[in-house]
Formats: sequence, C-alpha cells, structure tokens
Amino acid sequence: MIQHSETTTDTQPRPRLLSAAGHQLAAFEPATEATGPNVVFVHGITGDVDFWTDVIPDEIKDGMRWSSISLPGHFPSAVPDGFSRSDVGYDMFANCIGDAIKQLYPNQRVHLVGWSTGGFSSLVTAGKFPDLVASVSSISGFARGKWGNRLGNMQALARAGAVGRLVFRSGMRGMAINPFVFKNIFAGFSANSRTVKADPSFCDSLEPLRARFSRLDMRVMSLLFAGLHGTDASPTIRNVTAPSLIIGGEADPIIPISETRHVASLVPESTLVEVADCGHLFFCEAPERIWPRIIEWIRQHHD
Repeated sequence: MIQHSETTTDTQPRPRLLSAAGHQLAAFEPATEATGPNVVFVHGITGDVDFWTDVIPDEIKDGMRWSSISLPGHFPSAVPDGFSRSDVGYDMFANCIGDAIKQLYPNQRVHLVGWSTGGFSSLVTAGKFPDLVASVSSISGFARGKWGNRLGNMQALARAGAVGRLVFRSGMRGMAINPFVFKNIFAGFSANSRTVKADPSFCDSLEPLRARFSRLDMRVMSLLFAGLHGTDASPTIRNVTAPSLIIGGEADPIIPISETRHVASLVPESTLVEVADCGHLFFCEAPERIWPRIIEWIRQHHD
C-alpha cells in the first residue's frame, strides 16, 4: 500500500502512516486540491486501506475530498508492543479512527463510510467523538461482535485456547496460499455464491484481495477475532447524534439483518435500508443499489 504513492496526483489521496492512539495506522491522506465533502472510508476485517480504491465510484473519486483509514492491526498498520486480546474493544477502534481523522482533517468534520467492522468502527467513532462526524453510512455494520457463517467459526477457534489459535492461524494461512479455497470461502459470504463466482468483476478482484490477505499478521487477526466476539458497543452507539444511514443485506450470512435492525434502533437519527437478495459483499452484489444511496446521503448532510 505505502509503496505506490507515485501513482497519486494532486486530486487523489496519498498513502501515509500515522501514529494514532498508540498504533501505527495506514491511511490515505486527502488530496490537497480535492474539493467537495470530506469522506472517510473504513474497510472490513482482514481488509486494508487499498480496498476502497477498487470499489468506490467515480462520482466520489472525482467529486469529494475522500480518504481511507485502516483498521488497527491490518497490514501495513502495526499494533503496539504487548498487544493482547484484552486490548480489543470498541474504545480501541474509536480512538484509532478518531485520532486519525483529527490528523487528516484538522478542525473539520467528516462523513464516515464503513463496511462490516468498518461500519462498526464508524459508528463507535461517531458515538465517542460526535464533533468529528457529519454523517455515518454503515454497510453491514454491527453493534454486537458475534458473527455468523465461517467468520463465526473462526471466532470460535480464536477463543479456544492455544490449540484453537494455532488452528485459526493455520486455516487463515491456508486461505492465503490457495486461490481455490479463498474464492469459495469468500463467495460464501454472499447471498448466492454461484452467481457471485460467475461474476467477472468478482473474479478479477480476487487476486489483489488474496495478495493483501496474505500479508496479514494472523496472530494479530486471532486476537481481533476473539476480542470482537464479546464486544457489545450498543451503549456507545446510542450516543451517535450524526444522521446515520444503516444498510444491511437481507441475506447477509455474517451480519444478520436482525443485527442491522438493532443498530438502526439505537441511533436516533437513522434511516434503515434493507437490501433484498444481498449478502455481505455489497460491492459486487448490489453496488448500483447501494452507492447512489450513500452519495445522496452524504450530499444531503454536507455542511
């Protein structure tokens, strides 16, 4: 991620590393010449800041002052020495994202857009630091960190002592080196894996996704998976005052639509969008239904 800054321009974000809340955090710095609303994207678990450069539409790239911030512990981000499972909680995510926003957009408010754990992180950041956030768009975000499907199984392994953590790390590394396994597991997060696997855009995105996945520190991932399992950020999310667009796939096997509805019930100024025939992979299952809603939401609440 950090190595390709030569491809950026004065109207496109530039990669950098930040010191944020004790973590080394990767981010894209908003371009100095960019105009429009300040928009910050936060990726999902096992992703990285480069994810958004492949999926956000041109209307955002060309018309907004956008950037992206890494989740803690996701390459090339690095956790502090002595990092442990007990350090994982909604405060850690909120403090890291909040500190990064202050550095990237000093004395300005931003529109947060997050997917999955990025949606969770956006919500808890808005709840803890309301003065930083103009609006939130949470896609498959959650308040309670117990996941379903294969990710839920991996959480169980990460919580099952030394042997479980060893199996977790082995399984994750196996995904990283085997394209066939990676494709099938990742497609299983959708509403219809057969349809998704036949989509050329999904297939084209797999190799860069797998390459990024292979660079993760699986020991740190096991700590994040285990720590998030017991997290309930509902009290903090109740403090969100920013207008919030809460989006969920009706067939999401990772974050069930009941959890999306729970999140929407917590935020006073929220609008719930339930996307039919959509699972967890919004960017290849329903981009034409989701991105226009997010763009409209940001422009509607732009200062």
